[in-house]
Amino acid sequence: MQVRCLAVLGVLLLVSMVSAHIPVVLPDVNGSPGAVLVEDTMKSIALYGRLHTPGEADYFALPMEAGSLLRVSLSTPDPGPFSPLLVVMGPALPENDTLPGSIVVPGGYRSMVIPGSKGPDAEYEPFTPMSTYQVSEYTFSVDTPAIYYVAVYSEDLPGNYILATGVREEFTLTEWTLIPIGVLAIRMWERQNPVLFLGPVVFTVLFGLILTMKGALSGMRPGAAGGCAIIAGLLYAGSGFSTMAEMFAALSVSGISSLALVTAALVAVQILLGILALHIALRGSMQARARTGMAAIGIAGLVFWAGFLIGPIIALLSVVLPDRRFELHGRPGNSPIPDAFQH
Repeated sequence: MQVRCLAVLGVLLLVSMVSAHIPVVLPDVNGSPGAVLVEDTMKSIALYGRLHTPGEADYFALPMEAGSLLRVSLSTPDPGPFSPLLVVMGPALPENDTLPGSIVVPGGYRSMVIPGSKGPDAEYEPFTPMSTYQVSEYTFSVDTPAIYYVAVYSEDLPGNYILATGVREEFTLTEWTLIPIGVLAIRMWERQNPVLFLGPVVFTVLFGLILTMKGALSGMRPGAAGGCAIIAGLLYAGSGFSTMAEMFAALSVSGISSLALVTAALVAVQILLGILALHIALRGSMQARARTGMAAIGIAGLVFWAGFLIGPIIALLSVVLPDRRFELHGRPGNSPIPDAFQH
């Protein structure tokens, strides 16, 4: 029943997860020169940046082909008055005359300024998860192939922004499996208190290891394979509790959202995978069937971003490591020394 429930949740969750953006956290450098190149302008990418001082602008270069669609949107997690401008530059754009004087436009290019118009209500983003405020968006059908430029600019205030580009929601295998690392980078970009996103993981792992050590003192000690399965299970469960904490923190700002069901499903899958790993590790020796189960759990952890990438690697290690277990017989304090060596 537990495995069937996990399978159903997993299929439904995958249908939703394919709509996620690829997260890219930009280097936190004040006034970095040049433009950031967005190589695949059709792929849906979320660029997480920061404007450090009033009047600062970040530039992005988007190589566009004729017949393609240039789509950009700008948002911010900042609930305050920070509302940056979006400036799009290209050889054949409709132009307006509201360009800030500090924005640099390439020769022969025209510019379109999309003013920030941040609404009072935050939106819930289910995959990170976090709450954001939509600021502006712009779509343009490209007839003239060229490198188009986008600038994010704030005249009055510094703040964090998210620039989303592209229309095609697809991932390479590497991009998908590294999303948990990207999410950790986003937490640092938010300058979030580490207790919120790392506290649940640390508590779960430490509490689980303490219980495991108490069990080992009174009975069977797991070998290398079983120990790896236990650690992987605890990391999976801890990542689920961390995602849950982030979900509640985001919902406290955005309010209740139906998209929270997607996050709740992700939490359930991560925790259930952890429980299955612990069940395999603690029920007996790591025979072929158990190792097959841990291989499946390792792969599923990569698919559903469980265990911060470390968990799935450890789960897959448990498949190949030996399973030597040490039994402690008798009452506490008795030494398990073979009879031949006792006097």
